[in-house]
Amino acid sequence: MQADLQKIKNDVSDSSSDLPSFDNSASQILDYSGIAPAEREQFLQLLHNCALTIGRLEVSDEIRTVRREISVMFYKIYAAAFLRSLEDTSVPDVLKMFFMFGFMDESLAGHDNTVSLYRIMRSWQPDPEGTVLTIYEWLQKVYSGKAEPSRNEFNLDYPAYLREQKSLGNISSEEAASLLNDQNNWLSFEVSNLLPWVTV
Repeated sequence: MQADLQKIKNDVSDSSSDLPSFDNSASQILDYSGIAPAEREQFLQLLHNCALTIGRLEVSDEIRTVRREISVMFYKIYAAAFLRSLEDTSVPDVLKMFFMFGFMDESLAGHDNTVSLYRIMRSWQPDPEGTVLTIYEWLQKVYSGKAEPSRNEFNLDYPAYLREQKSLGNISSEEAASLLNDQNNWLSFEVSNLLPWVTV
């Protein structure tokens, strides 16, 4: 696998002339997602605060709080952008990087990593047998009902999670029945459980 990734990187021209500009990638992604202006500005501020922590060895309560807040908003942004992309026949490259790798901003990922992600994204060919999937391809299967949502951190599948929420009084029986067949909620559940490692 490492050799394959290295080949992908090397197969694409080393010239920077074939690379798009990654300036304001986060803004492009947020604009595409269509989240509310106030949430947009809040997320950009959180990214800025996170950038300030890069390279710091200590993990303070402040840093943990910033990263947790980024994660919560990231899931919402991802789901919103994903839904829009289903109707888009020309998804921008920076959004493809976001969907495949959770890429958000060059200043956080670093220039070399950003270029590598771009090259891998451009070279990716879907597995014709459907055995190896990107996160985006998997979410398409879940959203379309061709695959069941994953279990959450408490090993609960989606129906069991709804039953738990009902027993806790967080949702009614009617809401549980409605959410059981709600594609958007399948997506939200899967994004929040499949991408817990993504913070930026």
